[in-house]
Amino acid sequence: MKTIMKSFAVLTILVAGFVSCSKTASVVSPSEKSVSVRFSVAPTEVKTVFGEAKDGVYPVLWTANEQTAIFYNDQEGALVNAKSVTPVPSEDALSAELTASFTLDEDAVKHSFYAISPAVALNWRSNEDWNGKEKKMVYAKIPTDQTPNLGTCDEKAQVIVAKAESAEIPSSVNLQFSHLSSYGKIETLALPEGASEIVGIKIESNKRLSGEVFCDFEEQNIVYLNNGEGKGEQYIYLNTNNALRGTTLSNVFFATVPNNGDDKFGEGSWMKITVYTMTDTWVKTINFSAERTLAFTPGRISSFSVSATGFVKVPTAEELKPLLTTNSDGTQKVWVWDHTTKGHYGEGDPSTMSPDWWSVEPDEMRNYSMYDDELVFQEDGGYVLRANGYVYCNKDALSAMGHEGDEAMDIEYTQPDGQTWDIVIEGEVPYLQFSENAFPSAIPVPVALGGKYRILTLAEDCLYLRLQTATDAWYYRFIPKQ
Repeated sequence: MKTIMKSFAVLTILVAGFVSCSKTASVVSPSEKSVSVRFSVAPTEVKTVFGEAKDGVYPVLWTANEQTAIFYNDQEGALVNAKSVTPVPSEDALSAELTASFTLDEDAVKHSFYAISPAVALNWRSNEDWNGKEKKMVYAKIPTDQTPNLGTCDEKAQVIVAKAESAEIPSSVNLQFSHLSSYGKIETLALPEGASEIVGIKIESNKRLSGEVFCDFEEQNIVYLNNGEGKGEQYIYLNTNNALRGTTLSNVFFATVPNNGDDKFGEGSWMKITVYTMTDTWVKTINFSAERTLAFTPGRISSFSVSATGFVKVPTAEELKPLLTTNSDGTQKVWVWDHTTKGHYGEGDPSTMSPDWWSVEPDEMRNYSMYDDELVFQEDGGYVLRANGYVYCNKDALSAMGHEGDEAMDIEYTQPDGQTWDIVIEGEVPYLQFSENAFPSAIPVPVALGGKYRILTLAEDCLYLRLQTATDAWYYRFIPKQ
């Protein structure tokens, strides 16, 4: 073994398009002990970016903003164990130099180099696969938060890998890069008339969109998802608060994990598009079918458009509050149980959005002190529960109310002074938040006291709430008192 500071001059050519993306590199090693790698780059402010399309193909260009990680032979592990090198573009931006030193084994049967760009995408380089079989593996992450630019995806999201090997200490090395990332392009995105400039897009789905992917360096064109717990997300956020910003967007590129073959978007798949503007939030859901499909393949760009039709503006908390407090004639609104409707109270699976375990029949709870309760949400934030002396309490919440028992019952109740309410928006979801120990009439579980209830419906004539717990969900439906 001896340390040799080899010099590599690497010329890279990248072709990226709708059909395929690849990157090639040739390396020349002079006798002096230094390392120099030349990549093709573009005169642009971002790293590996898409150039202008020609005949439907987008060339992928290099810049100097992101480092490349290189491993030699059996080196493995995280980024700290690799050589991280930065391309230095030439004056004409058609080439660049990388310089690094390695400890080369003169007795090695072969000299192998493994590269990944950008270096920050690397999770792990391994010499065996998940079954313990000897393989040269790379694990990388496709980021959830991305900032696309004009004509290109986020440089940090375009993840590429390469391998090169030589039987002798090399005088030249050729690298062939391929893509771990799949790509999407929103050709156009429009909102209803009157919407303000778009500053962000969140794409959600019931399929994985970001997170860890991996491949064998011997089969770089086959990219796998890591479906382990905590290894991926079902969303991507695109920050368009830059040169892309506008009331209508065109050619917004993003990177994603592969969803192709049998795993493509099809029957039962959906994609929720949330658009954030300077003033409002808009939401639209796209449902796929056997005839309406979408696939994301490594190194390919899948295009689609999002029309203004179907977008719904998410109301703000201030827009929702008058529906809770005030009748259409300006008088104080008073809410009572919608006790003649099936499901006005009930319990459901925490993973569903309905009382599918116990959906209370009309007037089923008439023997308890529920239906005479009145809820008043005052404009100043004060909350009044007119319980008429008693409230319904489930057995699981009795101890929290200072009572004992093994079955549901009515308990005496006098509301403390100073209880309040508020509406808060988390993401695009509105919640009715009660102050400490306040609750909407019935107490099924301890977390109902001072709980945060998701607002499923808030209209002139209906208030429908959902209380999520770790093991179940509880539902409450009220109507205005006549």
